[in-house]
Amino acid sequence: EPKRGLFAGGGTTVRLPRQIAWPLAMEFLLCADLIPAERAYKMGLLNAVVPREELMATARSFAQRIIANAPLAVQATKQSALQGLYHDEDEIKRLRQAVKELKTVLEGIDSDNSLSSKEAVSTAIEILGNLSLELRTAFEKESKISSWIFQTEDAKEGPKAFAEKRPPVWKSK
Repeated sequence: EPKRGLFAGGGTTVRLPRQIAWPLAMEFLLCADLIPAERAYKMGLLNAVVPREELMATARSFAQRIIANAPLAVQATKQSALQGLYHDEDEIKRLRQAVKELKTVLEGIDSDNSLSSKEAVSTAIEILGNLSLELRTAFEKESKISSWIFQTEDAKEGPKAFAEKRPPVWKSK
């Protein structure tokens, strides 16, 4: 979407960095290229494997592809992806507390008492359910960014340039 001055909303910037390696997710999100599934599969945890002597040229090539896109869309996409991946301090504290609670619950399981095991599983499910709020917050942040980016001039210029078969002229507006 940044290639057309748009924003990859709908949960893409939240889910993709959680589903695949960060470098690959950012390549997909910021370069906005169509990448064959076979290539994506072969990449694994890396977005490219190159000989050492080609490393800087490859890095520069990626940088050129990113800066060719709409600057505001690239900025918004990166911001949303980072917010989805890295959590604020309150979320980190909540996650640490949940891990402690799970550990306490698991340590308290009496293998001879099935009721104790059921209670432990029920408590664990409740704790994990509360953690899903963190993902909901990331989606809400993504939605706000998406609403903003679709109101920019660049968001109109990208599809217009594509339809007119010409390179877009980005204004960062």
